[in-house]
Formats: sequence, structure tokens, C-alpha cells
Amino acid sequence: MARVLPEVPLEPPELIWVTVVFAVAGLLLMATGALGALGRLRPNPLLGIRTPLTMRDPEAWAYVHRKAAPWVALAGLSFLVAGVVILLVPSGPVQFWAAMAGSLVMVALVVVGASLAHLSFRRRNRAR
Repeated sequence: MARVLPEVPLEPPELIWVTVVFAVAGLLLMATGALGALGRLRPNPLLGIRTPLTMRDPEAWAYVHRKAAPWVALAGLSFLVAGVVILLVPSGPVQFWAAMAGSLVMVALVVVGASLAHLSFRRRNRAR
């Protein structure tokens, strides 16, 4: 039976590229979370939680990003940690699972954070 996991660890230049991608994406998510928490992330074509609700209502944009900010920042941290593990652990299977786990955790945190923030906004507006 063939092995599916990489047995050989990443080596330069692939190791450098993968680490840089994970680190930059992680830092970008962390910055997005920080800007959202501070209320300084404005609607734009690149960053943020871009749903029909947040795109049509500036108040929803600000509220959702403020509420989802900790989740988004943690998502960025998970990507950054995965990048560090990939860089420092010279094992193909560990690097593979670090990338998979970091990606899964990142997506889960962003989806949960955005969903909870949307629900909170809707509940708040129903109560008004």
C-alpha cells in the first residue's frame, strides 16, 4: 500500500515559500482582527467579512467585525503557529499535519466568529 503522507521534509526553497505564505497570511488575519476590534476596518474589496449583510449595511460591517475580531485574530495566530512548526520541525508528516491543522483551525475560527457575530447583530436589531 502506498503512503499518502510525504516522508521527506520540505527543504529550501519550498520550505521558505510555505513558511512565508503561512506567516504572511497569519499576520494579515491578525491585523484584520485588530483593525476590526478597533473599528478601523472599513468596507473594502480585499479584507474583512464580506457577506450580503455587511456589504449593504455599514453599521453591520462595524458591529460584525468588532464582535468577530478575537476569532479572526486567533485564526491568524493558528496560521502563524503552523508556519513556525513547518519551519522548525524537519519531518514531512509533521509539516503536512501542521499545515492541515493550521488551515482547518483557521477556517473554523473565522466561520464560527463570523456566524456568531452575524447572529448577535440580528438579535440586537430584533430587540430594538
